[in-house]
This record gives sequence, structure tokens and C-alpha cells, in this order.
Amino acid sequence: MLQILNNKTENTHENEQFRRIVKIIQSVFDKYKYEGILIGNPSNDLFYKFQADALLYYTNGLIIFDFKDYSGEIYFPEDEDDFQSAEWYIERFSDQSKIRIKGGSYVNPFFQLKKYREELYNVVNNYPQLNINASKIASVNVFSGPIGVKNKVPGKFRFYRLLEEANLEDFIVDFSSSNSFDLDTSIFLKRIFPADDWNISTNNITKIEENTSEKYSNTDVIEPEIIEFLQKDEGGILVLESMEISQRDKWLHFLSEATSKTIPEIESWAHSSRIANRIFTRTNVKTHSIYSVIYGGTTKVEDELLNLEEDNSDDNQDNNLLEIIPIKSNTTLDEKALIIINEAHLVSRSLNQSELLRFGSGRLLEDLIKFLDPKSNRKIIFIGDPYSLSFGKSEDSALELKNLEELYSQSITIYRKPIPFVCNNAKDKTRIDLARGIDDIMFNNLDYFFDNDTLFEVNQSDILHKLNQWFSYPLENEPQQAFLFYSKKDCLKTNLLIKNRFLNNGNDLAKNDLLIANNNITIPDHTGLQIPTKIINGMFFKVIEVLESICNPIDIRQSKTPIELKFVKLKVQCLSVLGKPQTELWILDNFFKSIDGLSKEEKIAFQVFINIKIAEVKKEKKFTDSKFYNDLLNNEFYKNLDDKGKNDISNLINNKIVSKESRLKVETTKEVRALLSYYYKSFEKEIFNYIRETDPFINALMPSYGWAITVHKSIGSFYDEVIVKGHRKDDDGISNESYYRWLYSAFSSSNKRVYITHPQYINPFMNCSFEDLENVVDGNEKVKLPALLTFNNYMIEEKWKPLVSSLNNNNVVGAIVEFSKKIEEKGYILKSTKSFSDYLNKAFYERLNQDSKDLVVNFDNKGANKNWAVSNIRVETTDSSELEFLENVVNDVLNTTPTIDEETNHNTNQFPTDFRNEIYSHWLTEFDKQGVTIQLLKSSNNQDIFLIRKMNDKLKFQIWYGTSVKNHTRGFFSKIVILEKNTETLVSNLKEIIYGH
Repeated sequence: MLQILNNKTENTHENEQFRRIVKIIQSVFDKYKYEGILIGNPSNDLFYKFQADALLYYTNGLIIFDFKDYSGEIYFPEDEDDFQSAEWYIERFSDQSKIRIKGGSYVNPFFQLKKYREELYNVVNNYPQLNINASKIASVNVFSGPIGVKNKVPGKFRFYRLLEEANLEDFIVDFSSSNSFDLDTSIFLKRIFPADDWNISTNNITKIEENTSEKYSNTDVIEPEIIEFLQKDEGGILVLESMEISQRDKWLHFLSEATSKTIPEIESWAHSSRIANRIFTRTNVKTHSIYSVIYGGTTKVEDELLNLEEDNSDDNQDNNLLEIIPIKSNTTLDEKALIIINEAHLVSRSLNQSELLRFGSGRLLEDLIKFLDPKSNRKIIFIGDPYSLSFGKSEDSALELKNLEELYSQSITIYRKPIPFVCNNAKDKTRIDLARGIDDIMFNNLDYFFDNDTLFEVNQSDILHKLNQWFSYPLENEPQQAFLFYSKKDCLKTNLLIKNRFLNNGNDLAKNDLLIANNNITIPDHTGLQIPTKIINGMFFKVIEVLESICNPIDIRQSKTPIELKFVKLKVQCLSVLGKPQTELWILDNFFKSIDGLSKEEKIAFQVFINIKIAEVKKEKKFTDSKFYNDLLNNEFYKNLDDKGKNDISNLINNKIVSKESRLKVETTKEVRALLSYYYKSFEKEIFNYIRETDPFINALMPSYGWAITVHKSIGSFYDEVIVKGHRKDDDGISNESYYRWLYSAFSSSNKRVYITHPQYINPFMNCSFEDLENVVDGNEKVKLPALLTFNNYMIEEKWKPLVSSLNNNNVVGAIVEFSKKIEEKGYILKSTKSFSDYLNKAFYERLNQDSKDLVVNFDNKGANKNWAVSNIRVETTDSSELEFLENVVNDVLNTTPTIDEETNHNTNQFPTDFRNEIYSHWLTEFDKQGVTIQLLKSSNNQDIFLIRKMNDKLKFQIWYGTSVKNHTRGFFSKIVILEKNTETLVSNLKEIIYGH
């Protein structure tokens, strides 16, 4: 009899081929009366590399199947080494076109099955309950066919076959191994690889065309940096950054098919199972949690002997509340593998641990690099959003070059997709502005440009309408809308509002409530036929019924009174699990009713609660009856101990199971303690794993309500619509990177529309004071200019050119020509000019038809740091009768805008090139519309001086600006001071343009 189980895939052609295979195998079983089980798409997170299409365990043995939907002539190398590492091709019979046959994320179908076989070998080694000889497991590539094979499979691969569907029946009959069918083994296999029962349909299957999705050609334009990186023989890191999720997915699709002789294996990983599932749903690229991939290893006895400090206490286990999950060995990962880390901005080297649990060093990025081995030829590609929040400090993200350089010694390349200059809607424009601010470290401008299509501003009435529209009925699927906040306190208030006002089910946990998980748990299987169901942080549940509650008072040293741990049993529907099954589970009510999670005392109490559970199991499963104790007795170090050492170990074992008062004082070496510690920890770990799979309280869910959540909780999720509360908390700075990343992440969580309430606006003048203490001077008087004149691109009339040709300073030339024009009416004629130094030039005049002295005028100028500007004009020699006239001309020149080319006068290049350029250019444009000119007279550190004028109306003002990133003043103006004015009109114009900006 054949029992068939199957996990349905997302690909139609795979499901159809599995159906055809089932018919063939079923007919063989009916004909020969075989016994066995067939598991389609077997899967187990602990052995994520095993992704075979089917596993057949039957009378003749155990077979791993991988199906290929191709027909044609297959070409592969005859050489044994190339057979494993070279690419395979097939020439289709229909049109003789040649396409590549890929092996999933491996270089070819054989190498793919070789890796699956190695992983199944690990399964057999980890579960001694399996009565299977791993060396006798067969692996078979089954092509839809018909196929021809150009070369022969090398003879050394005795347990590998390549055949078409038409020949599958003969192979199943002919295959023979020592792994004959065993009922207990089959039951345990089903627990390891759980799947749903499958019933074969009697409908005929229509023959479908071979799958062309694995063709090697790719018409998308891919960045040359990626191609160059993939073609290198040696390892390295490539960081790919883009704010566009479509671009990141495009890179992932391309890289997931980039296997070659130099890249025999490709792995796609992400921060957690929740993020990995989201990526798979979006891209159909199988992605795994970094945590499940790199953690879960075991320490060696030698490591324990080397690293454990001597401890002469009788028993110190009560002081150790932290469980550390070691890093696995990387031996199953090919030395030339390509590792893709998706949404890598979430991967951080920030310390992440609780009082109860730590994975490795607690620093995920560091453990990841260590696991991948910086000295290997593995290629690592980090794909992420450089502007998003991270799980940790943003500066600790895997996208930060300094972090990678500290951890990795080989080459590191970073490519960032430029921020787009155009966008289609207001939501994306806001994201772009936020990203540009983060890029430029400039947080002085935040506006929204609501288009009422993708971005809306909403008030309380609008919000209530939306919440009623979204959540006034029980959800049957994962929510497509969310209300996003900064604080958990705000989330709780809004969630209770939804319950009371729209679901009408009160303040307490009740039927139809939406919950979201905050931890990873296992829902125990009570039938014994399946393995426990995995629940991942971020999954959603609908409450079907609140069943019962239990309170456990726990005594701990840190509290005078017992800590009460309250558990509530619920019947829920798992909205995030395929098929949305219903199940019963317990939640930890202490967490659920808290705002900031468990208190320190509650965390300790929960660990004590776990220890109590472990102690209960130890009464039934004693260390001295376990395989770990036998391993201890067979250890060479133990065998070489003298009688005292062995007796010490015996006493230490006894101390672990008796009361504290009954423990014997044991004085022994740290090596003896370390030896026992290794095996006893292994024993306790097995006990804990057993409890974790069977005890519903240890697996208590720590949920929150799921309608309103924090922005941090939403990272990695995507909703159709979100409401965002733009105000985070009182006294919260917004002109900084933290706020920009937070708001950017909130906007990025929505696929379609964002509704924002309490939007926070930022502009460069938001904290700028305006001081106007000057009196209006007489309209006929001149506003005195600072004695610094510049004449950029000054246009000189032909008659003046010979007279000033010896001068190298254009500012001096402009001043002399302007002065000379004004004194010509009195008969003064410029005869010559001469430069006496870098800072002094003289002009020589004669006066026609007069018996007066010749005139000599000095033109002083500053040095290079002031752009050689003219600082003063001094009359050196002249008749006293003309002195008043000449001084008036001097003042007139110093107070008159030089005559320069009009186009040059409006050229914004005269403005500074930093953030002020855009603002000053805006002023110029707006003033020009009013017939007003503006001139930057002086620019120095943190301040600028301007002159604005309209005909005879003039206004001089000083503006102060900040440059400190640390003090959040960069990009902001702090003060405007009116220096001189002869009209109030220009003051009003200035205020209107500044406040309007």
C-alpha cells in the first residue's frame, strides 16, 4: 500500500508533474504489492538545504527524486569532475534550440541531488530513530521526456540515475538496497517531513510544454559591477543598495539563476523566517532565515575543556539564566557558493539578546561573516535599502562599509542605485526627499505635496471612517491595512478603540480579535502523527474563542512576593499559515497586557518556570540512562581519569538531582567539571528540545493586537494602505536622521496609499528670528555698502581697455572705470593706471581747461581670501575745492551696484554651492518677478549679507545659518537682521518670500 503526502507548490508545472509521477508509482505498488510512503516537496526548517521534489521510502529502499520538465537531447561532460561542476544543456527536439538545464540554485541537476543527498545524510545522523543506511540512498533525476542522453553518467556514481518518466516504473522495480521498508522509520520520516494527505484524481493529465523559466538568457540590463563580481575566481563581498523594492527583487531574480562552474551553489537568506517568507511570497525565490541556517550547532568536548573557567562551586546552574545557541558548522556549504543576503539593512552587528537566550555572540552580522569564513572563496552579496530602519543601530547595519571592513579581509565593493529624480506620485516623492536628506545629511526640509491619490492628510474624523471601513468586521486573511505608530502605548490605545467602537467586543481579549506574534514558537502536536507547527514572529491570528486561563506563582530571589505567570488558552485561526488552519494555543498574558514587554522579574520567573518543567522531565529521563552518559563513559579523557576523578564526576551528577542541602562538596579540576558540563549540557539541550516540541506553556505565544502596530514592527511587511501618526512623542526631535529613517520606513510599508495624521513639517526658517530695529533713512540718502566690491565678468567699453590693461585685478578695473565715468562731467580724464602691490593700485587723472593739480586716487583691495575685492577708494592729491565733490563720487561708487552684464547678474553661480544655493536662487527668481534685484555682498562663516533694491529703494540685511550636524543646525537659518533700509516695502517683500518658501 502506498501512502501519499504532499506540500503543494506555487508552480503549476511542478504540481502537474508530481501528479503524473504519482500515477506511475501507484501502478507499480498495485502490481507488486509494495509498501511505502511518498512525500512530495518534503521540508524541514532544521534541514533547509533538503528541497527535493519527492522522497519515496518503500519495500526496495529510499529514493530522492528531483523532477525536470524538459524534453530533448541532453549534453553533459563525460569527465567525472566536470560532470559535477559544469553546466548541462538540452537540445530540444522540436526546434533544435539549446537551453541550459539548471539544478535549482545549483550548477546542474546532478550537483543539486548530490547536495540533497548530503543533507538527508545529516537528517539520518541527527535522528538515530531512523533505521536507514545513508550510503544506500538513491537519487534520481526524472525528466518529463522524451529525452536522449549524449554522454554516459560516470560509473562511480552508483546511486544516481537520470531517466525519463516513461522509464520510471522499471527503475522502481529494479532498484534494490538494504533500506527495506520499516513502519517505525516511515512514521518518524513523516514527523520530520510533515505534509498533507494527497488523493490522486482520476482525471487525465494534459501534456504540457517543457518549462522555459530556467533559460540561461536574461534580457534585463544588469549593472556591470554585478557581472564583474560574479566572474571573479576569488571570494569577496558586493553590497547592492536601492530604495526601490522592485530593483532589489530584480537583482535577486538575476542572482538566483547565476550558477556557473565558478558558482556551483547559490543560497538566498534573510534576517528571519518572517522576512524570508515575505520575500518568497513576493519573488518566488526560496529564501531562508539566517538564524535557522547558521545557528543550532553543538560545541565539542575539546572546546569545553579549553574555554570553561574553573568553578569550585558545587552547582552554579541556578546562576546561569542565559541559553546560548552555538553557530553550526559550514561544511555543507560549498567553498565557492554564492550567498545572497536579502533585505540586508535589517542584518546588524548590534547586540541582540534577552536575559534568557542568545544566538552565538548575539551579533548577527559578525556571526554570519564568521560562519561564511572570510578566508574562503565564497561570494557574499548584501542587497538592501540604505535608508530604512534596521534591527539595531543604523550605523551597525550590514550595508555600512566600516562594519564589513572590520569583519572581512577580502575585497568589498559597494554599488548604490542613484535616487531617482522623477517620481509618479506624492508618496514616492516624499520617500525620495527623505532618502535625499539622509544621503546629504541634511534634515532641513520636509513637505508632503498631498495628491489625494497616494498621499492624504487625515484628521480624527477621517481616521475613524477608515478604521471603521477596515476593521469593523472580523478579518479572514492577513490585514492589508494598518495604523502605524512610534510608541507601543499609542498602539494599545488605538487597538482598544477599534475593539470597543467597531468590533464591539470590549476591552478584554475576545472573539474576532486580531493578534500578531512577537516570538517564534512551536504549537505541539498531540496526535503523535505530525511534527509541531512552527509559528513565526510577525504572523497574524484571529481569535475564535477564549477557552481558559491558568495562573502559576513563581518564587524568585529577585522578588519578595511570587511572580504570577498567567497563561490564557485560545482557539485561533492562523491567518499567515497556508490553508489558514485553526488550532489551540496558550498565550502568556503577562506579555499581552504589558506595554513594553515582560519586566526583568517576569523574564527570570519564566526561565525558572522552564527549569521547573525540565526538572519534571528529568525525573523520568535520567542523565545516567541517556546516550550522553554512555558517551561520557566512553570518552578517552574520562577513561584516563583516576578513581578520584571518576568519583568526582559521579558526585557532581548526583548533586544535580538532589536538594541543595543534600549536595556534597566536590573539590576537583576544571577539566573534570568541563567534561561533565559538555555531556550534561547536551543532555539538557535534548530535554529542552523535547519540552519545546511538546509543552504548550513553554511555547506560549507572546502576542499583541494586530490592527495598530509600531513602524519597527511593520518593517519587512507590505500593506496596501497605512495610516501613519507623524508625531512620535513630545520633545521629539524631527530634524535628524532617526526621524527621517523612521518616516521613510513607515511610507515604505505601503504598496498603494499612505494617510498621515499630525504630519511634521520642516523648513530651513522654522526657528529663524527676524530682527528689524533700524529706522528708515531719508529716501534721498544712500544706504552705505560695506567697503568690499567685486566685479565678476565686468564688461569694459573699448575706450577704457588700453588705460587699464596693465592691471590684473578685475575688481580694481571695475572700480576705476566706474569712478572715472562719474568724474568725467567735471573734466577729469583718466591718463594711466599702475599697480604698486597686490593690495594697492593707483589711477592718474588730468583736468582739462583748468589750472588745477592732477588727480591721484588710490584703490585698496583685499587678498585672495576675500577674492581680491576692493575695500576702499582714497583721494590722494587734488585741490581742496574739489574734495567734497570727489568724496561724494567715492561714496556713490561704493554704494552703487556695478554695471555688469545683466545675465551674469542673475547667474546663481554667485551663490554658495551648499544648501543655500537652492534657497537663494528661489529668492532671486521671486524677487525678479517683482522687479527687485538681490545681490550677495558678503559671505563668511555662518553669515551672509545681501542688498536688495528696486529703483531707489534699497535694503541691506544679514542672515545667519548653522553648519553643525551634531547640534542639528546644519541647513537651518537662525536669524535675519535688517542692517539698513530706506523703505518698509522691501522689508515686507523679504518676509513674504522667506515665509512663503
